Amino acid sequence: MTSRRSEKTLALADRKIHAYLWQDSTFEDEPPRSVTLLFHGLMMHGGSFDHVADRLSGRGSLVVAPDLRGFGRWHYGESDERHGIDYRESLLDAQAILEHFSGLYPATPRFCIGESLGAHLARRLVCTRPELISGLVLSSPCQRPRMMSIPLIPHAFTELVSTGLSPGKQINLTPFARRFLSKEPENLNTYLDDPLSRKSLDVLELIDSVRIVGSMTPQAIPERIPVLILRGKQDCVCKSSSIKRFVESLESDNITIHPCKGCGHLILQSAEVDAEIETILCDWLEARISSN
Repeated sequence: MTSRRSEKTLALADRKIHAYLWQDSTFEDEPPRSVTLLFHGLMMHGGSFDHVADRLSGRGSLVVAPDLRGFGRWHYGESDERHGIDYRESLLDAQAILEHFSGLYPATPRFCIGESLGAHLARRLVCTRPELISGLVLSSPCQRPRMMSIPLIPHAFTELVSTGLSPGKQINLTPFARRFLSKEPENLNTYLDDPLSRKSLDVLELIDSVRIVGSMTPQAIPERIPVLILRGKQDCVCKSSSIKRFVESLESDNITIHPCKGCGHLILQSAEVDAEIETILCDWLEARISSN
């Protein structure tokens, strides 16, 4: 089967955005049934969603997954220049993408999906520009990941001091990945073998990333926007109590929560998405597309 995936640099609103796009050739001559924007997690990249994005595009969705700034091609580009992490600009990139496709297909429903750190960014985008979004999917979200309960930040500060306060010091995070993905070895190996996944962050990038996850101001989701939350029973990153607090902070009654017994932390960025999750996600999206 011909791949539905392509890589493009989108020139939108004076911005150049590296993104992965999935579109089935069957639907190229007509408006997509939906537009789906994907936010990847920490250390990952837009292409990490390949399995689920391919499935969604096969159902008529135009799927777009930009690399967050500082990740993917922003970090491993053709030039030697390395772009640092910038979550604010990443949100503006995503906003520009949705504005572009809402202009092209004004009657087409638009969905935003984020996993792990990406769930926090997806939530922020929906709260900032709710008129651009028809539905929100949050996978493995939590208020305070377990990694913040271990001496990760003290470790970073120790490294910073040991290098003469050099903020460019890279912190190897593969030991933490091995710990928190211990119950999902296939996902761990895929991450470790992927040349576009970052294996280290500098001290300031690490601190900024932890701050984004741990202290982003909770914002209520507009009641009209339906929310699907996916959580893995084998998740070693998010405690159940932390996920519960996250859900409560959404302040919405328009929420569906689906626990996946066989899933860990990486649910939608898995090389092989659980068949049950794929069905739940596709059916949930289909119901919203049909009612649009």
